[in-house]
Amino acid sequence: MRRTLLMSLLALPLLAGAATAQPAAVFPGPGTLLRLGESAEVTRAPDEVVANLRFEARESSAAGAQATVNRTMAAALETARGVQGVTASTGAYRTWRQEDPARWVASQTINLRAKDQAALLELAGTLQSRGLVMGGIQHGLTRDTARGARQEAASMALDALRRRAEAVAAQMGQRVERIAELQLEAPDVAPPRPMMAQAMAARAAPAPVAQVEDIVVTAMVQASVVLAPN
Repeated sequence: MRRTLLMSLLALPLLAGAATAQPAAVFPGPGTLLRLGESAEVTRAPDEVVANLRFEARESSAAGAQATVNRTMAAALETARGVQGVTASTGAYRTWRQEDPARWVASQTINLRAKDQAALLELAGTLQSRGLVMGGIQHGLTRDTARGARQEAASMALDALRRRAEAVAAQMGQRVERIAELQLEAPDVAPPRPMMAQAMAARAAPAPVAQVEDIVVTAMVQASVVLAPN
């Protein structure tokens, strides 16, 4: 009985250690596992410009404020449809009561999109002269341009990773046998910060001015590469 109890006590630390120990990671197959990461970026000139403007009316009644907004926005849309290459759409429409002084306020936005910056800015200046307030101008890439830029950046990142893996293998007297795992990320293009503009009160408002800058498109790749002896 005493001998059995002593053997049980001696076994407890071994069992406890076995329960907390983490098994060592084992890579299947022979060879050296090399983990690498590379990134690449390309730049593209913006080929699309977007502007948003807002009109706001203040009247003694909700119906009066909304009627003014409706007339102004209908005229703005009609003007925008007459400019070739510009796509116009309406945005948020809001109506609320202001207490001091007591009156109703209504507002709506109009969004303009075009590849031709000059045409869009000229239209924006026309709408500003009618009392619309510029909310912002933003330059970006069309879907096809952004997709092509991501593909080019991804190809550059993959080439850089392959060259780096081969250089490491040569330094170790080995060769690249295969890529066991590959992860590629080419995130959507983040648009640049929009250029803000103030309302222009003059009747003959000049067109807004916008200076574009290239947009950076990035891609990142991570891989597990198996090296083998030469």
